[in-house]
Amino acid sequence: MKVKTAFAAVAATIFPPLPVLAQEQVCGERAVIVNQLENKHGEFRRSAGLQDNMVLVEVFASDAGTWTILFTKPTGLSCFMAVGRSWEDDLMKQGSSAGKAL
Repeated sequence: MKVKTAFAAVAATIFPPLPVLAQEQVCGERAVIVNQLENKHGEFRRSAGLQDNMVLVEVFASDAGTWTILFTKPTGLSCFMAVGRSWEDDLMKQGSSAGKAL
């Protein structure tokens, strides 16, 4: 419970204009959130995947190392899943099973 509350506080601090639509979850219109990620935080989409329930999961990251995981429902409502820092791109070669340890 403390982790969820702390996450909500951090997300709300980083992205204050976004409305809180559910307790401890920061959500808003995808276009507004992506605009803020790109223009205020220098974070751009690095990867994405679609869940079986048609929810889009995206990872945004900046060259400075900040990152955000965002999920978007088919309605266009996006919510923060996680935020952090010290992002590193995975430099594994495609098809290789060996990666570098963090």
